[in-house]
Amino acid sequence: MSIDSLLLLKMLVIKKPINLDIAVSLIMTNLLLSM
Repeated sequence: MSIDSLLLLKMLVIKKPINLDIAVSLIMTNLLLSM
């Protein structure tokens, strides 16, 4: 799941750098849920 999250983050950053904060928040929530 971590790899998928990183790939999604990269795609979001490349497409819309403005959504970086949103992507980071989503990944953080995913990490917390995985824990």
